[in-house]
Amino acid sequence: MTNIRLRIAIESDRDAILKLLRSSFYPYEPTTLGLEPFQQTEEDEQFLLSWINYGTCIIAYYDDYDVYYNHKKQESYTKIYGNNNEDFKMNFLNHEARNQHNKEYHYNKHEMQKQQQIKGQNIKCNSNQRNQYDCSADDNDNSYHHHQNTNIIEEQQQKQTNTLNVNQILNQNIFTKELVGVLIGGPKYPGEAKHLLDESNSVKNLTWSKMLKFLSYIEFRSNVFEYFNCQSVIHCHAIAVHQNARGKSIGIKMIKEFIKICKNLKYPVITLDCTSVYSIKLCEKLNMVCLYEMEYTDYIDEHGEQILRPPLPHKLIKCFGKRTDDDDINNENDIKIF
Repeated sequence: MTNIRLRIAIESDRDAILKLLRSSFYPYEPTTLGLEPFQQTEEDEQFLLSWINYGTCIIAYYDDYDVYYNHKKQESYTKIYGNNNEDFKMNFLNHEARNQHNKEYHYNKHEMQKQQQIKGQNIKCNSNQRNQYDCSADDNDNSYHHHQNTNIIEEQQQKQTNTLNVNQILNQNIFTKELVGVLIGGPKYPGEAKHLLDESNSVKNLTWSKMLKFLSYIEFRSNVFEYFNCQSVIHCHAIAVHQNARGKSIGIKMIKEFIKICKNLKYPVITLDCTSVYSIKLCEKLNMVCLYEMEYTDYIDEHGEQILRPPLPHKLIKCFGKRTDDDDINNENDIKIF
C-alpha cells in the first residue's frame, strides 16, 4: 500500500497545489459558495498561492509524487538512464515499473555472462583453434568481432527500449501526479484587520472586495494578539484534502505538522478561521481555543441584508488559536495516522 507523506511546500508544487484547491477546496468552501458568483476569484487563488514561499505551507502526497516531479525537472530521461547508477534508477521507478525493470535487468545480466563466457573461450584458444573458430564463425556470421559490434548495437537498442518503457509508464499515469492534501499558512501581525480593510477598498473585483471585508470583520473581533499577548502569529488560510483521501485524518496530521513547523520558526501561536462544520470539528478535536464565533445570519450589510449565504450544514464561523508550545501537541490520542 502506498504511504502518504508530509513536507513543506515549495515553488515547484504551485501547479499541483492550485489543482487541488480547485478540485477539493473551493467547490466545498462555505464562504465561496455563499457569495455570488459562487466561485473563487483569480485574486483569491493568487492570495493563497502567495504564501508558498514563506515556508509555512504543507503538502500531503503519495510516495511517488516527488519521483514524478523530479522526473519532470530533468532535461531528458535518456541522459539519466545512461548514467550507471542502479540505485537511482531503482528508486525512480514505482512498484509496477520496478518489477519489470528487475526482469529486464536480470535477463540482460544473464546474457552478458553468456557473452563473457564466449569471450573467455576465445582467449583460451590456441592460434590454430582460434583460426578454426574464426573460420567457423565467419561461415555462421558469428565472429568475435561481430559479437562485439552486435553487443554495442544491442546496448543502444536496450537503452532506447527502456526509455520508451518509462515514457509509456508516464503516459499511463502510473506515477501519482496529484497531491492528497494541502495546508496554506503564513504570518500575520497586529494591524492585519486594518490592512485587509484597506485592501478591500482598493481592489477592483467586487467579490474579492467583499471577501476581504469579511475577513477584516472577523479579524477585528477575534482579537488574537491581545488574547495571546503576542506580536506575531501564523495563520492557517486554507486546508484541503482530496475527495478520495478523506477519512484518513490527513487534515489533523497536517495541522499537527503545521504547529511543529511554526514552533521551530519561533512563532508562539497559530490561528484558524473555520468556516465549515468539518474544520470546526477538526480544531475542537485538537483542543484549540475558540476566540470568536458568529452565525452567518448575523453578518449583514447597512440595509440589514445577509451578505453570506453558505449552504447547509454550515451555519457559523469560528476563530481558533493555539500556542505552539502546548504540551498536548505531540499527543496523538486515538487519532489514526495514515
